[in-house]
Amino acid sequence: MKYRSLGNSNLEVSEIGIGGNTFGRANDLDKTKEILSAAFSLGINTVDTADIYGGNGTSEKYVGEALKENRNEWIIMTKFGAPNIPGNNPHTTLTPSATKEYIDYAIDASLKRLQVNYIDVYQVHFPHEMVPSEETMSALNELVKAGKVRHVGCSNYKVWHMVQSQHVAKQNNFAPFISSQPPYSLVDRRVEKEHLPACEQYGIGIIPYSPLASGFLTGKYQKNEPAPKGSRFETTSTAGYATRFINDRNFDILDKLNIFANNKGAKLSHVSLRWLLEQKQVSTIIAGVTSIDQLKDNVQAAKLVLSKDELEELDKITK
Repeated sequence: MKYRSLGNSNLEVSEIGIGGNTFGRANDLDKTKEILSAAFSLGINTVDTADIYGGNGTSEKYVGEALKENRNEWIIMTKFGAPNIPGNNPHTTLTPSATKEYIDYAIDASLKRLQVNYIDVYQVHFPHEMVPSEETMSALNELVKAGKVRHVGCSNYKVWHMVQSQHVAKQNNFAPFISSQPPYSLVDRRVEKEHLPACEQYGIGIIPYSPLASGFLTGKYQKNEPAPKGSRFETTSTAGYATRFINDRNFDILDKLNIFANNKGAKLSHVSLRWLLEQKQVSTIIAGVTSIDQLKDNVQAAKLVLSKDELEELDKITK
């Protein structure tokens, strides 16, 4: 396993990380412990979760229980402020947002669930553009000063909002964002136009989410066929989200990518993850897994070599 700096910070994150969105949903506590233990033995030191994953903070609880014996060996990242989901915050009437009041509530709740004294990277899960950036960045800076958080980051931010936040941080000597989590994959390259150049300019590391397009780049889904049993897009809660990936344009790309992978003698999922690691500003790839075999398979992707000509071919196929 190789490691990279997360943006301009001194955090060294593993190229392949663990996404905590399956913990509490597809994985119970025992399975979560098994996966994180196996990940550590493979050299993975980075886990990303959120206070909504698994419902009622379950993913954070499972991560905390699994890592309590070797917490200092891990880079723990979590997120707050996702749109309200019934039952998400049973102990508060506060509406999830990026206000100081909510941030102060959310951080203490996450620290308790994770059983830690500090969080390595605390991220705004979704933008709250009605809240002044000055209020959000000031509140996050107070967490850094208090030692509850080492660094802060953002997720799903528009470029203008991310840049504005960085300017506010610079003008007031606040802790800046060191990371950004946008959707990014071979079939979703929208961030390359403005988001990636902005992150390069401001020293922000990219943590792509949906790196395999929610399983689309594994060949799990077939054109004009229903989603497989147990797949993410089979459930009603995420079926509407499927249209981002399950469409004619992407199936045409998928056909060409399968030919590329077959000619190289490699798995398409490995090609997809390795391609991301070749992109500027990408620091770590967080992928949710439901088994140790899947985890080991993702790690193999980091070892794949793509030549300059092959990268150019992938660019032509997916641009």
